[in-house]
Amino acid sequence: MSWIKIDDGYMGNRKIIGLKDNEFRLWHAALAECNKQANDGVFPKTMLKIIFGYLERPKTGLACTQALVKAGLWEVDGSNIKIRNYLKYQTSSSERKRLNAAAAKRMQKHRDNHISRLTGEGKEKCYSVTDTVTNAVTNAVTSPVVTPEVRTVFAPPDPTRPDPTTKKEEFTGQVQTAPRSDLPGTDLQQGFALQLANSPETKPVRSRAAKQARQVTNGARIFQAYLEAFGSVYRNASGEPVAVTRDSRTNTHFARIAVMAIEGRPPDMSEDQAIEEASEVARRYVRHNDAMYVRAQHSPSLLEMHWHKLLTETRTGRQVTARSAREKERIGGNRLLELAARMKEDEDKHKRDAIEVDDK
Repeated sequence: MSWIKIDDGYMGNRKIIGLKDNEFRLWHAALAECNKQANDGVFPKTMLKIIFGYLERPKTGLACTQALVKAGLWEVDGSNIKIRNYLKYQTSSSERKRLNAAAAKRMQKHRDNHISRLTGEGKEKCYSVTDTVTNAVTNAVTSPVVTPEVRTVFAPPDPTRPDPTTKKEEFTGQVQTAPRSDLPGTDLQQGFALQLANSPETKPVRSRAAKQARQVTNGARIFQAYLEAFGSVYRNASGEPVAVTRDSRTNTHFARIAVMAIEGRPPDMSEDQAIEEASEVARRYVRHNDAMYVRAQHSPSLLEMHWHKLLTETRTGRQVTARSAREKERIGGNRLLELAARMKEDEDKHKRDAIEVDDK
């Protein structure tokens, strides 16, 4: 596949700017076809039937040809048509043959080198000098520098031939100088010193599996509280509680909520207390009358998404909805309206508390 070359300012040429769409398309199609045929921009008139097939309306091809000749883009040369200034921008057929021959020669040389490497031909010729020089330099530099002691220290142990004379040393301090079994070296290497587990600075490491299991357990406690509250609010036509779909996504939501509850708890609050507070947040969330939560049927995803908002509402005992937020924005700094809003808020709180007592 080859490419045609076009000047980036050709659209402003006086010969091009006056062409219609079909004429312009025919000129482009002829350029591409001549480049593919490598005919130096000269093609027979019989070839026009092929080029007319690229037009939207092939029947207009003859009129388009006459327009291109009249515009000076094409010339009629007996039974052929010649594209003017073709070789000024496009590669000639002779130049293309020369480039193809050079590329074929390079490819053949590359293949011959590859075959010689695979078969080993010419290996002695290539490496006869380099091996001699490399070995001489390596032996001259390495022998006096790398002493037997250094080689012994950094030599990897042979697992199939243990040394029966080696004795294990016991240490009572905080530093163990013996190397780890999975690292190379000997008992003399101080670089592999390890800290003992009985050191006061060492903290117990909880495995990742145990940590994940703890998260799942805490998430299950929060989900149970959410499930109980959900069943008391959402019931079917028979009055029975609606079951909550519990899948991997639901488990993930509540596990993340458990992590946020534990990580964001106050310093004087234990993990169990944080999970209990999170359970209370889940219960209050199911009874939240915000329009967004009601439309979403109090889905666990919004509980996780708005966790900090819902936690703040639980700790302050206030429920903020879109309507209450707009009302607070409306009253602004008017003290009378603020007093009336506070009284209304206290009244609503008493009503909610009375409803919760009745439910219990």
